[in-house]
Amino acid sequence: MGCHRPFVAGCWAVTCILAANATPTWANDWETSVEPAAALDPWRALSSGITATPKSWVVYASTTIAPFDSLNSNGFRVRAGGGYGVYTYTTRPPAANDCRFGNGTTANIRGRSTFSDILAGYQLQVGALTVKAFAGAAIDTQALAPFDICNANRGRAYGVKGVLETWAELSPKIWLAVDGNWTEAHGGFNAQTRLGFRLTPNLSIGLEEQALGNVAGHQLRSGAFARYAWSWGEAIASGGISSQRFDLRDLRRDDTWASLNLMFHY
Repeated sequence: MGCHRPFVAGCWAVTCILAANATPTWANDWETSVEPAAALDPWRALSSGITATPKSWVVYASTTIAPFDSLNSNGFRVRAGGGYGVYTYTTRPPAANDCRFGNGTTANIRGRSTFSDILAGYQLQVGALTVKAFAGAAIDTQALAPFDICNANRGRAYGVKGVLETWAELSPKIWLAVDGNWTEAHGGFNAQTRLGFRLTPNLSIGLEEQALGNVAGHQLRSGAFARYAWSWGEAIASGGISSQRFDLRDLRRDDTWASLNLMFHY
């Protein structure tokens, strides 16, 4: 079990995206669960990762600092992070009086996403349960080419952000992580649950469920993951299928996703 987890996706989560469409929520993907720390005395944690789908990718990183004590202890935390991603989607043909492209054709849209946040929070561990809560400010920028006036998830947005991360040891071999975050910037949100089963003290496998979205739509993900932890970090590989719905004329899409996340504390 070995390590104290910052943040991803994240739930997480970084975390994680609404891929190949007009509704990326990558700023939520970097959020990840927080596990009780190892027997070291680190005060900094660095998390990074990548999430990809057939028509999108995003990279993200964050750092969490315990300025007054060890990450092993209850106390004040500061976190900062950011990321960059690229995605594509195709609009539906315009309907009568549609706000979309007026020439009766579809359009291929390429989007670029940049996001960052800075948060302050507190970690509390009570028995087998560890809880982290953060609040702060976030910025999210979605650049679309060509410009898509029907997509509400466009331009630059600022706002408050809140994060809640939990880790529970249900038994010596079973753990549960439930995490969530929401930001006022483009209405981004992410909720993730992971149920892990330890095959060895260091290696876990399990099931993952996630819901994420923003002002333009939402996505539901189901999948599996493998997690390997050691004294100063961890690696998580996950993947599965997703069901997506967008508010752009009720567009729906099913897709696959995969994610790789690394964390180091020192």
